[in-house]
Order: sequence, then C-alpha cells, then structure tokens
Amino acid sequence: MGKVRKTDLFLLSEWVCLWTVIAFPFLLAIYSGNRNEQTTMIPLEKKMLENFDMSKFIVCTDAGLSSATNRVFNSYNGENGMRSYITTQPIKTLKGFLQDWCLSDDEWLLDGDKSGKKYKLSELDSERDRDKYFFIKRDGLKRKVSYARIKEIGEKS
Repeated sequence: MGKVRKTDLFLLSEWVCLWTVIAFPFLLAIYSGNRNEQTTMIPLEKKMLENFDMSKFIVCTDAGLSSATNRVFNSYNGENGMRSYITTQPIKTLKGFLQDWCLSDDEWLLDGDKSGKKYKLSELDSERDRDKYFFIKRDGLKRKVSYARIKEIGEKS
C-alpha cells in the first residue's frame, strides 16, 4: 500500500488483459503495482499456452514490456508452435536518424512481393494501392504500414 496523505491509503495495482483478434478478452490478471511489469508477461503467456492450446501468436507491446528476456521468449519457431514479438514506439520519441528513416519517401517494399522492387510513397495510387501494405527495413528493424495509414499521415503533415 502507498500513502496519498497521512490518512488516505491506496492500493497500487497493475491490470493485465490479453485479447483475441476480435477484441475478446480471454485472460485477466492483477498484480501488485510495485512489481516490475516485465516479469509478469512470460508467466501469463505460459498459462495461455497451457490452458488455451495456443501454439501460434504474436505479442505486441509498448517499450515497457520489451525486455531482452521477453523478446527471446517470444522469438520462437519450433515444432511446438511459433511466437513473434513486436514492440511499438512513437516516431516522435526516436532519434533523428530513425525518424528520418521511418518517414522517408523512398526505399519502401511491397509486403509479399519477392521481386525486391522499391516504391516511393509519394507515387502510390489511391485506387491501385488501397489494400496493400508496404514496409521498410534498416539494420534488422522493420516498419510496416498500410497505404490507408500512409495517406492519413500525409494529410496531417
């Protein structure tokens, strides 16, 4: 328990809720709020693997859960299943050279296209490219975005 004032007590807690693709919550846990949240992720995933017979999933977190242990645990591809790990991060918090990379107009690739053809975002067509996803790579990092999101970003700038 933590103290707000001398007489008022409050409980520090952390809620964890895991969701399905269709936004249906299927696992909920409550932890002490003074506990490091990075240590709560793997035990929850192990429960999920045991209780829900799930062998393939992608973990998407913010930087707060992006510990080396969590990334290694979720970078698995074996006979018992497959897990992948994505960390989201706001572009405005990146270093300048990474912001430039994320927002660059050229060097984008079409997801699923094996030819390696590179695209300029400014040359995409709203009708032809509406349902396509493009990505850009740098030093093992990958940024993927839909054409609809590209147009939305362009309209705001």
